[in-house]
Amino acid sequence: MCGIYGFLNISGLPVERSIFDRMEKLLQHRGPDAKGVHIYGDHKIDCVLGQTRLSILDLSDNGSQPMFNEDNSLALVFNGEIYNYKKIRTGLLERGHILRSNSDTEVILHLYEEKKEALLEDLRGMFAFALYDRNKNEFFVARDRLGIKPLYYVFNKDYFLFASEIKALRGSGLVKEGLNYKALNNYLASGYIRAPMSINENIAALDTGCFMKVNNRELKITRYYNLADKLENRLENISEELAVNTARTELLESVKHHLVADVDVGVFLSGGIDSTGIVSLMRKVRHEKIKTISVIFPHTVYDESSNARLSSKKYNTDHYEVEIKGKDILEAMDNYFEHMDQPTIDGINTYFVSLAAKKAGLKVVLSGQGGDEVFGGYPSFAVIPKICRYLKLAKKFPVPGFLDWLPSKRIEKIKYMLDNNIRSFNEIYTVYRGIFNRQQIINKLEPGLAEKINKTENIILENNHETDKIKNDFTKISFLELNYYMAGQLLRDSDVFSMANSIELRVPFVDHKLIEALTTIPSIYMNKKKLLVKAVADLPAEITGMKKKGFTFPIDNWLRAELKPVVEAELFNSKIYNEAYIRKLMEAFYCGKLHYSRIWSLFVLSRFLKVKM
Repeated sequence: MCGIYGFLNISGLPVERSIFDRMEKLLQHRGPDAKGVHIYGDHKIDCVLGQTRLSILDLSDNGSQPMFNEDNSLALVFNGEIYNYKKIRTGLLERGHILRSNSDTEVILHLYEEKKEALLEDLRGMFAFALYDRNKNEFFVARDRLGIKPLYYVFNKDYFLFASEIKALRGSGLVKEGLNYKALNNYLASGYIRAPMSINENIAALDTGCFMKVNNRELKITRYYNLADKLENRLENISEELAVNTARTELLESVKHHLVADVDVGVFLSGGIDSTGIVSLMRKVRHEKIKTISVIFPHTVYDESSNARLSSKKYNTDHYEVEIKGKDILEAMDNYFEHMDQPTIDGINTYFVSLAAKKAGLKVVLSGQGGDEVFGGYPSFAVIPKICRYLKLAKKFPVPGFLDWLPSKRIEKIKYMLDNNIRSFNEIYTVYRGIFNRQQIINKLEPGLAEKINKTENIILENNHETDKIKNDFTKISFLELNYYMAGQLLRDSDVFSMANSIELRVPFVDHKLIEALTTIPSIYMNKKKLLVKAVADLPAEITGMKKKGFTFPIDNWLRAELKPVVEAELFNSKIYNEAYIRKLMEAFYCGKLHYSRIWSLFVLSRFLKVKM
């Protein structure tokens, strides 16, 4: 795990070494154990590859990067983990390759010698890497199938520049500033910015499951993995017993792969089904002492410490707890925003639990992220199909008062769908999952910004065809949750804010082999994590029987207490919002009529733009 960066000089642009020193420094938190850089060019800089290293596999200097093949014609910088690298390495040695390390990085180099871009088919893991072919003066850059590891880049007539984080590109001094209004709209609508966009109009993100080839003439992007293609033919004719056995086998295999490391591996234990399931599966595949990490919120409805302690006792873990209060958020606010290179309403939970893991002496931590998306844990799996059916009926047979039984927030969204003739599955998902609808976005912004936003569209709506090939509603929702909410927000934020604390976060549920195997299982067995509970088999009844909460901080409480002065000062003095509309929103929030996510999202955006743009 590390931070990577690189440069290809296209026009002969004169550049100084100090540019790459700055980029390295800005990525140091991702890899504090070592650093390396290689510069091509005698009289001018032609190409650069750099890395900051968090040592996880092969802790010796042999695992250092950039890494080269035998004749130095290929050079590689790599961020992530290849969990099946030992099997690949054995095959390479049998076929006559000479390997100098016991690292997963080196297998990519030698596999590329044999297979070129087809090597990606063999990799199981999370990755973003850039491989430079000196003979062709060409980069081959790739990102993992499901978007666990990020990669950002700039390509123009003068240069190609890439890095693991946007801040390194902006800090290089080469990249022009510019606000991406489409990305801004995407954030206001959904709370995150989805690749291939970034908040800076001159910086792009390599999308999930894609690779690109870059030389001094062109940049060409190819999608090598499409999740929708893997999900389109879910079977409906196998027994529950076979379904449970299949899920159990694949879960154990995934967790076993995710434990590959030359350092201790811990677990984020919230006390819910997903994280407790990971601990149980770890205990089943190995017998060493397991260290579990929890953040707790005593005397609040958000506190799950009793369940986490129950799980720790059952599975005999070394349990480490950290209490988080509103004042801790205030004290960490500057550092939190320093690491936030794109606005997001999530991530603060990962920041603090990763900080706790660091204090507990860990470098690698497993998370239960992805359990809801894969095993049907979100309310969206039940609610969206009902909304679809209602909208079809309401168009033909409008019934006054039919919506009155729904929560007010949901009524508002369904009325918006009716008024705007929203009927496609993706559009319904977008509004249901969204924070602000288009009209609300326009109303709350100052006129000049509102006009620019009004000319853009939410990125999810540009890909309606992706769900058309998927046969059932459960699988459509799983795809949308995995490909948008999880990839765009949860995984991206997990990378940024775990690495802010030099922690490698691994997600066994977000494993392409596991997800593809589960597509053979009828959706009737999947809803509300029934299959996960039966496959793990020994989860405490107190945990499987509780109402779903999610891993949420008590931000709602803090916005009414410790955070109130800071948030109000930011919003009421912001230069991007309509003050009257903001006051109306704040009043609704304090009266309990508005979810805190809307207030938090506006605060984050205003603070981010003031500090970063």
